[in-house]
Amino acid sequence: MVAFVLGLVLVSTHWGWVHVAEFTATGMERRRHGEIVDRRQQWLKTIKPYTRYEVSTHVADDGSICIARTRYTPVRSRPAKFKFERETESDEIHSGEESAAKVTERAELLRRLAAADTERERERFEAADEAYQTVLLGRDDERQQLEARRAASAALSEQINANLRDPPLTE
Repeated sequence: MVAFVLGLVLVSTHWGWVHVAEFTATGMERRRHGEIVDRRQQWLKTIKPYTRYEVSTHVADDGSICIARTRYTPVRSRPAKFKFERETESDEIHSGEESAAKVTERAELLRRLAAADTERERERFEAADEAYQTVLLGRDDERQQLEARRAASAALSEQINANLRDPPLTE
């Protein structure tokens, strides 16, 4: 009865209509583009949480070219979830009068450095992840060994108890 009354209140108010419309539109959008959303979700699950670097350029109002180095740092957002925090590390301003070759060469050098830094971060992450997985496997092995010892001890205990209840006829 309470749910029915709440439903009537929601339907009769602007707030309720807005949320019902949003829920309906989101559901329709999900059905229409579900495959794309699923592919994106699968792709996002493959991204590992290590720091990444990027170099990009943009033109300022005065015609100068800015080469920006950006750092994307993984930050835990929920358990087993993360997001990337964006931070511009440096901006190099090159006047519009500098030669295109010089600006391009500098941008390419910074791109290579950013790629090398990203690769170094990836290697550090993978080494740490491998060590973590090894610890988890070691714990799993220890747990399995403990369970095997417990099972063997339980079987021996049952056998001893059976012999104690019903001792053999000959000793």
